[in-house]
Amino acid sequence: ATGSVRTKPYWRLDLAESDDTESFDAASEHLGELLSDAIVERRALAGPTTIWLSGGYDSPAMYGIGNAALDRLGQARLVPVSFSYPVGDAGREDELITDIANFWATQPTWLSIDDVPLLANAAENAALADIPFQHAFENWLRALLGATARGGSRVALYGDGGDQLFAVSTVFLRDLFGTLRWRELQREWRAFGGSGARALWRSVVRPTLAARTRAARGKI
Repeated sequence: ATGSVRTKPYWRLDLAESDDTESFDAASEHLGELLSDAIVERRALAGPTTIWLSGGYDSPAMYGIGNAALDRLGQARLVPVSFSYPVGDAGREDELITDIANFWATQPTWLSIDDVPLLANAAENAALADIPFQHAFENWLRALLGATARGGSRVALYGDGGDQLFAVSTVFLRDLFGTLRWRELQREWRAFGGSGARALWRSVVRPTLAARTRAARGKI
């Protein structure tokens, strides 16, 4: 009651312009090295290190980079735990996960989404919580944590937040088109899984031309 509030910055982000001309491929290699170091630093010192493996970009990239790094150190590979969804479900990635695990000569510990209720004990939770809210992924995370603990692991890696690293929007492709780097555009378009002139026109060419037309009209 008699004190005063004092504030100070915990850290400061320094942003500076850079003339770095590092290529995209070289930057990818650098990112791989950073992820390798980060995974090795965070691995369990005793017992297995779990990874919650999906079929997307994020956790499979960490799984492959992490296993390669641990192999170089002679350490045990990451142990995958994955969710299985029914055939036809939009969230099903079972086949992709199986292919990834097979590449590393293992099989994940499978959990079934059918065994995980979206909401559980909602009334009891609402009565005890500060706000009557149950997170949609709460029971999903509890199931993953339970499988991790039953496997004797005290460390679980996951790809949450990896979109900022691995998900590249089509804006990148539009930049390539707008700067006439069409050979590189062709390569990256194929890497995105793009096919057909109509799809390229709709997602890359037309938005680029529309943006430039709007900019030109604004100048006029």
